[in-house]
Amino acid sequence: MTAALSLAAAHLAHLAINSARSAGHDVQAVQKAYFYEAGLAYGLGMLTRNGEPGRDIVRGQFDLQGHRIDVAISSEAGKVDLNTAAPALIDAALVAAGWQGAEAASRRDALLDWIDTDDVARAGGSEIAAYRARGLRYIPANTPFETITTLELVPGFGSADVARLRAFATVQTGRQQPLPEHIADGLSEILPSVSAATPLRAASGSVLSIDIALPQQRIRRIAYVRKGRGGFELIHVEES
Repeated sequence: MTAALSLAAAHLAHLAINSARSAGHDVQAVQKAYFYEAGLAYGLGMLTRNGEPGRDIVRGQFDLQGHRIDVAISSEAGKVDLNTAAPALIDAALVAAGWQGAEAASRRDALLDWIDTDDVARAGGSEIAAYRARGLRYIPANTPFETITTLELVPGFGSADVARLRAFATVQTGRQQPLPEHIADGLSEILPSVSAATPLRAASGSVLSIDIALPQQRIRRIAYVRKGRGGFELIHVEES
């Protein structure tokens, strides 16, 4: 099934690229889109064949028109949801990603100030005055993160920081705590020291991330899918 899906995607990519050339469109953009579609089809084929991953990342690789496409699938259920988790759990994710003490606390306060509904800065956080002092043309959204890359807008976080945090944090599950059987290595050793967690928030189906990368072209997209009764539903795609 995986091979059939990949071949079908490759055929569509070939037709689309030839069509784009004849129409004078951006061939590179069309090629990029169809490489992503092929990677997504391959990833869904892996899930259909092998089932959902648990604690470990499931990896696959294939070649398409001379380009290597890497696919990595992981469960978001074992990560800390930055929108809904208690501060202690957010601390645990930050520590697992490599930050300690006051530095971790400052980053936690800054990201919580982004999503809370008030304009009162936490001890190590950043609200409107701090954003203006930095010369930024925007202020905290006071709404939950729609994507984890939005975190790059928060003072103290850059793209490299978000890349480090991805392994332990998410914004897609709506859970107040990660599921124990899915918790990734590095986070599982820290969580036992956290005080008793609150009950899970209701969430329909598990959320998985399908990381699709073309190393030679520095292309990377992450598709988030939710398992439902009828199969897998695509809920969000982001570039990284």
